[in-house]
Amino acid sequence: MALKEQSLTIRTVYAELAQLCLDAEVTGMDPSSYDAVGAVTPTAKTIKGRIYWYIQYTDIEGRQQQSYIGPDNEVTRQTLADLQNSNAREDLQRRRDMVKMLRSAGFATLNHLASGAILALDRMRIFKSGVTLVGTPAYQAILNRFGFSENPPIQTNDIDFSVRHFELAIPEQVDLHAAMREWNPKSFPVPSFNLKDGPSSFKIRGKDFHIDFLTNGASNETGKSVQLPNLGFGAQKLPFLDYLVDNAEKTLLLSTYGVVIPVPNAARFAFHKCAVAVDRPTIFDAKREKDKHQARILFDILLERDPDEIASAYKAIMSAQEGDLLLMKIMKTLNEKSMSELLQRIEGVLHGYIR
Repeated sequence: MALKEQSLTIRTVYAELAQLCLDAEVTGMDPSSYDAVGAVTPTAKTIKGRIYWYIQYTDIEGRQQQSYIGPDNEVTRQTLADLQNSNAREDLQRRRDMVKMLRSAGFATLNHLASGAILALDRMRIFKSGVTLVGTPAYQAILNRFGFSENPPIQTNDIDFSVRHFELAIPEQVDLHAAMREWNPKSFPVPSFNLKDGPSSFKIRGKDFHIDFLTNGASNETGKSVQLPNLGFGAQKLPFLDYLVDNAEKTLLLSTYGVVIPVPNAARFAFHKCAVAVDRPTIFDAKREKDKHQARILFDILLERDPDEIASAYKAIMSAQEGDLLLMKIMKTLNEKSMSELLQRIEGVLHGYIR
């Protein structure tokens, strides 16, 4: 798998797109979240004596949609104006063209299903409420941010989100299942092994595609599910997610129009992948090799670009829940023969911190 550093021209396009997405976010609601085709019609509803604004529109799939925008205030009214603004429509087309240009250059982009899922979740504002993208799509977003691409890109049919907490500014509790079904009528929640835990994943009928919600837990709680406040859905507990998503960074994700969402710090991601690799059963050797590959690539880039970030992420390990166990698993992977040269280079950066 070849790693390619993109040209200055392509990296500049990436930077411009990231800025466009950040500028759109400043309005309080990125119009791209709605993927509207044609007219957008505002509709006011009165709930318990307060006015809340929604929009009605036709999405790119030709379905009639209604989405909540916000309470009646200056920010909401500006968002409504932006959604109806022809200039904003032109900006969306420009963003879409830039995503296509980056894809042609080799940058990893989301497929149609993954882009749709991100749009649906972004409409619920969960990326401003303690949710971080993890897994291979996050790895690819980090690579893109550094200006690198892999050929061929790593393929995945999963989108994983780590959930920390929710502070959703909505007038009523969100029904995540209903929101997913509105996006794709073939979506359905996957029952947990323990039916008492409730579901924490979605699938699409007829498609090899998963959306998984995860949350931090102790190592002896792995696989258990807990309910998420305000969403009426669950998240599966996995260890060391607190370490992974702490200090997450807003990063451009190449969905249909591009969107800026939190992804893990690159060095923490690499160390976390080393820990995850240890726990893969033998039947998942291919995934284990993928974990090590992603860690190796990110460490190689960071050793060249930002070695201090590696030292900072290493020092933070012991502050995580079960930090001793996390460190043990990381070092078990780094001490493997295939990782020995990389370990020597990391040791040179850490100056005695590693043990």
